Amino acid sequence: MTLYFMDGYLSQGKIPNILIDSNVKIDYGKLRHLIILDKKVNGNFSTIKRIAEEGEIRTTIEPSFPAEKLIKGENFVSLLYYFGILTIRRVEFGNIYLGVPNRAIREVLFSYIVEGFEDANIFKPNMMDFGDRMYDMAFKGDWKPAFNFLAEAINTQSSLREYINGEKFIQTFHVIYMGLPTYYNSFAEYEMNKGFADLWLQPNFIVHKELPHSYLVEFKYVKREQEAEIKNPDSPLSQKINTEAAEQLHRYAADPRILASMGKTTLHLLRVIYCGWEMVSCEEVS
Repeated sequence: MTLYFMDGYLSQGKIPNILIDSNVKIDYGKLRHLIILDKKVNGNFSTIKRIAEEGEIRTTIEPSFPAEKLIKGENFVSLLYYFGILTIRRVEFGNIYLGVPNRAIREVLFSYIVEGFEDANIFKPNMMDFGDRMYDMAFKGDWKPAFNFLAEAINTQSSLREYINGEKFIQTFHVIYMGLPTYYNSFAEYEMNKGFADLWLQPNFIVHKELPHSYLVEFKYVKREQEAEIKNPDSPLSQKINTEAAEQLHRYAADPRILASMGKTTLHLLRVIYCGWEMVSCEEVS
C-alpha cells in the first residue's frame, strides 16, 4: 500500500485519487462461498455485518482448521484475521477482541456487505441514480433526495427489513452507501466533544478540491409500537428526540477537528428519525 501510494505520488506529483491498491484487496469471489449459500446469506455474512456495525468482535483465533470447515463461524473469523481484514485490538480476561485495523480495510469490509446484498438479491440499488443524488448533495447542497433514496429502499424491500435491528443498522447502512461515491470520507461513531457523531461526511478534498458542502448526521430510532407518538410532532417523545438530536449536532459541529477538516464548505446539520423501517423525518437543524 505504501509503495503504491509513493509510486503514484512520485510519478504524478499528487496524491492518487484511488487510495486502495486493488492488488491488496482480498477478492470477494474467494470469500463468496463462505458468505452466500444457495443465494442466501448465512451466519458469516451476519458476522461481517456485526463487525461493521460494532467495530470489533470477541472471539478465539483458531491455529488451524481443515478447508472443508472454513464455513464454521469461529474458523471464518480466524480466516479474516489471517487475511488481515481483522487485527487484535485488545485482550481482556483471556478474551481476544478483533477489529478492523484502518480505513482502507474498512472499505474492503463494506464492499463485502454491498456485494453480499447484491448476490443474495437483498438490495440491488440503481447506483447511477443514487450517484446522481449524491452528486447533487455534494455540489448543490440538495441532500434530501439521497436520504429519500435509501429510505425508500429500506421501506419497500422486505428482505432488507429483516436486517434492521435498531439504530446501528440504519447508521451503518448510510455509512456504507454514502461512502461509496468519492465525494466524502464517511465516518460512523466519530468521537468529538464528549460524544460520538452517528455520521460525519467529511469532504474528500484529495479527489474533489472544490467540494462546497459537508454533513453531520444524527440518527434517531424508535420501535414500530411508538409510531403514533413519533409521528405526532407535539408528543413528548418527538420533542425529546428532536431537542436531543439538535443539541448533539450543535455540540459536535463546534469540535475543532470538524472545523479543521470541513475546510470552506457549508456544514449541514441533519436530524434523521426512523421508526422501524420507515423514515419519519429528515430535516436540517438550524
